[in-house]
Order: sequence, then C-alpha cells, then structure tokens
Amino acid sequence: MSPFRYSHQPAGGGQAVTAALLMAARRAGVEIALGNRVTRLLADGGRVRGVESRGEHLSAYAVVLASGGFAHSEELLAQYYPGFAAEAGHWSPAAETNVGDGLRMGRAVGAAIAGWNPGVAVLTPGLSRDRDPFPPGWLVYVNQHGQRFINECAPYSVIALAAARQPGGVWNIFDEATRRDGPVSREPTLSGGVWTAEAIADGVRLGRIMRAGTLADLARQAGIDSAILARTIARYNAGCDNGGDREFLKGPAVMRPVREPPFYAAQVRPLAMSLTCHGAKIHPDARVLDTRSETIPGLFAAGEVVGNLIGEHYLGGGKAVGGALTFGRIAGRSAARLAARRL
Repeated sequence: MSPFRYSHQPAGGGQAVTAALLMAARRAGVEIALGNRVTRLLADGGRVRGVESRGEHLSAYAVVLASGGFAHSEELLAQYYPGFAAEAGHWSPAAETNVGDGLRMGRAVGAAIAGWNPGVAVLTPGLSRDRDPFPPGWLVYVNQHGQRFINECAPYSVIALAAARQPGGVWNIFDEATRRDGPVSREPTLSGGVWTAEAIADGVRLGRIMRAGTLADLARQAGIDSAILARTIARYNAGCDNGGDREFLKGPAVMRPVREPPFYAAQVRPLAMSLTCHGAKIHPDARVLDTRSETIPGLFAAGEVVGNLIGEHYLGGGKAVGGALTFGRIAGRSAARLAARRL
C-alpha cells in the first residue's frame, strides 16, 4: 500500500469548491453573463477571434471552451457513445445544457476530436432516477454463469467496466433479511432511494426485480446457471460466517449472508450517464489542436469538453473534477498570456 493519498475530499464538497471559485472570479472583476448560449466560434484566417451569442458578435483575443459534455444529446450519444445510447431508458443527472455545444463548435473550426466511446455510465436497476454510484455493500454481483466477478464495494467506474465484460448481463442477488433490514427511507442522497425495502417491493411489483422461494427458482427466472449460483452463494455465506471474503476481499462489515427466502435478483445496466469523454483534443497548455496536431490560434479548452483528458478508462470518483480544475487553471493562464500579447 502506498503511504500517499491519491484523492482528497474538500471540506464542504463540490459546492464549496464552486463557491470558492466564484468568489475569486468576482474579486478579480470577472463579468459573468448567464443565460447567453454561444452558438458559433468566430474564426478568421484560421484564428479564433470571438464568439456569436444571440446573433451578436463578441470579439476576444482568446476563447476557452468549457461547456461540458453531451449527456443530453441523443444524436451525439449515438455517434460517440453508441454502447450507452443503445440502452433503453437511459438518463443523466448532468445539466440539461450538456448537449455538446463546445464539441460542435470545436469541430466547425477544425478541432481534432478524441475519446470515442468512453464515458462513465453508472449501473442501476432503473427503479428510479436517483443516482446510484455507491450501492450497498451487501449486494452480491453475479453474471449469467452465476459467478461473482468483483468486490462489490469497488469504485463504481471499475464495477461498470468489469460488468461490461460479463457474459449475458449482471444481477444483484440478496435475500429477504437484507431487503427488510436495508435502508429504511428514500433520502434524497446518493443511492438513498434505490435500495430501500419500499423501492425493492415496488420493483418486484413492476416486474423489474425477480423474487423466488429458492435460489434455484430465482436462477431459472433470471436465466442464470443455478448450480454455479448455488456454489457461489455458499462460498459467499461461508465468508460472512468466517469474517472475510477470500475471493474478492470485500470488507466483512458490509457483508450479509443470502439465506432467508424469498430471494431477489435485480438486473443492473449502465443507465445513468454521469460523464462523456469525447471532445476536442488539447495540447498540455490547453490549446486546442487541429487534425494536423497543430494548435488553433486563440482557442483553448478545459473540462468535459476535452477528449484526451480522461484516458481510455475512468478509474475513480473525482478524476473529472480534478482534470477540470487543473486544466481550467492552465487554460485560463494560457488564454490570459495570449490576450496580454494581443496576438
């Protein structure tokens, strides 16, 4: 184990970070014009020289694209994240304005685009629109063969990546004791309304969660190999009894045996789009690159609109926030230096 921390939780969470940045911007005299959608980058001779908003041309020595992703654009999802777009019933907690404006404008002036088909889509049974990145640790994840494949307390992005590689889909298995003694109310917090006894009962009534008197019957309903599932649950229960998960090292404090009928199986799918990772390609100083890997003068980008920032896989919570803050700072400084030179 490394002695160094790789992530840090800010006091007050993300809202506190946003508030601090807003205060700093106001102290610096930054003018913030909300509700003014930018529709086009103004380019002349290959150089970006401003933007168009509400039919008005606004000149600038430097423009920074920081418009977020495209979680609410069905067209762009189908084009750049087809694996997610194919999921019926998908949704996103992202801002409704995340429709890919920055990506479209960057493409229009020749920006190189990177990051096809990665993103962060959280697994959920689809029982509600509550975000579910941190499901209860007592869930047991199995594939169609009835095999566990991961520590159920792993980061949501790692679980989603592993689940995408499982044959025939993924199910969460639990029993009546767990359902009865799980979260007791639908709190408006992460995962608060997804796995309550009430929500699970609703899921059974609506046919979205399977229930059976025996594990064998449950396996038949879900199309899971019943013999392998029985052995998987027996090993898991033994781990609960012996104070440890020898297969995937899940902490014993969150483990609950699967013994009391009826038994439940909830299929989970990547339905909640949290982050898109396809966008403009940038230089390390946040200048936007064109298709020849040359910079587009006057144009910078930061955050979710960038396509070569996250990498092939999103490996942990906060990675996108860190990248947005880091490259937002870099983009701001680079743009300010360019504007100071009036080039």
